[in-house]
Amino acid sequence: MNQPTLLSAIARWVVSADFPDLPDGEIAAARAALADFVAVAAAGSGTSVVRNAALYAAQNERAGTCVQQLGRSVRFSPRTAAFLNGTAAHALDFDDVSWTTIGHPTVGIAPTALSLAVAQGLSGREFLTAYVVGAECAHQIARWTMPELSEHGWHTTLANGVFGAAAAAAWLLKTDVSTTSNALAIAASLASGIRANFGSQTKAIHAGLSNLHGMMAV
Repeated sequence: MNQPTLLSAIARWVVSADFPDLPDGEIAAARAALADFVAVAAAGSGTSVVRNAALYAAQNERAGTCVQQLGRSVRFSPRTAAFLNGTAAHALDFDDVSWTTIGHPTVGIAPTALSLAVAQGLSGREFLTAYVVGAECAHQIARWTMPELSEHGWHTTLANGVFGAAAAAAWLLKTDVSTTSNALAIAASLASGIRANFGSQTKAIHAGLSNLHGMMAV
């Protein structure tokens, strides 16, 4: 008999999650985290790392009419907007911290939830639910991998966050259990980021890549 894998168990939970099932305390914490994300992304939007990332985006993708980069009037595809907003939110390093992940969970997940919710014209409640789903997924993975992952040199904001971004995207796109499980497995291959990059602009880009890679996986 085949035993269920960790990712398939998480995938079943992702598919079944719904806003009415969320505890009041979790909703309140999510609202605070998302408000923090918007604030730090807007504040970081003018930093040099974001300008560099935006130049790269402009060279590789035509500006679109879909999702706005926070703090600027330029719009991009959901994937690129999530990459830029994630980078901006981590640029000043004032974003929220989780000791379970030993990293910054919201910036690696919320930009994905925001981009896909806006692109599909969904509600704030759906945006919040997708973020919670992603955050819970990333933290569950972290409970299995931490602190060893960080101790061995990985930047956990990306290494754990990519699973959360993939879960948030899967929830918003209403993928089935099999597709969601496969997306999380692909996210495992896209997990990356090293602590040796700390002190450089690459650290902030890790948050952007968490969103980009999570959406690519789905």
